[in-house]
Amino acid sequence: MITARPAVIWRTAAQINVPLTAGPPCDTDDRIRIRLWEDPAVLETDESYRSGAERLCECCGQPSRRTWCMINRDGRPYALFFAACYDHGGERESWIDVVFGTWGQGTDHDDHVTFGCRFGPGAGSEQPGSTAVDAAAVAPDSPLYGHKLTRAEALAHPRLGEFWQVIDFVVETDPLVHRHHYGHPAAPNC
Repeated sequence: MITARPAVIWRTAAQINVPLTAGPPCDTDDRIRIRLWEDPAVLETDESYRSGAERLCECCGQPSRRTWCMINRDGRPYALFFAACYDHGGERESWIDVVFGTWGQGTDHDDHVTFGCRFGPGAGSEQPGSTAVDAAAVAPDSPLYGHKLTRAEALAHPRLGEFWQVIDFVVETDPLVHRHHYGHPAAPNC
């Protein structure tokens, strides 16, 4: 089981859909400081749901590695994530989908909603960052995904903050995603 501790990260104002005039002055690359997991909730992976696969990328023929796992919040099923890690032209990127909704036997997925994210280098920076994208764009339509949000829908959705918490948790703690971007294992018990 991997759990999360509070973290402070940097995001650009555009990544969290905040106008630059809405807060304190930003530094030269328009970054603002965001404190995550301010509520006392604890996120953890449920390793009994973890699986993975390796496939060839349809656009370049290079291998891609995939993983998926359930995330619990305060000991209860909370979200399911799917991550696909690619090396495109020497650029490492991950495409991560997060499905929120009710989980367990007897659920019909009517309340499921899926967000999408690309994690990797952005314009003008070699450092990886997150940006919202259309969710589960290559996944088949399935009740599991519920409503696949477009980027615009995601940026206006009331669960956007929760989505970014899950993305940061996955990038910080998931063995495949973390190693893919940072070249070393995630720290134990982050």
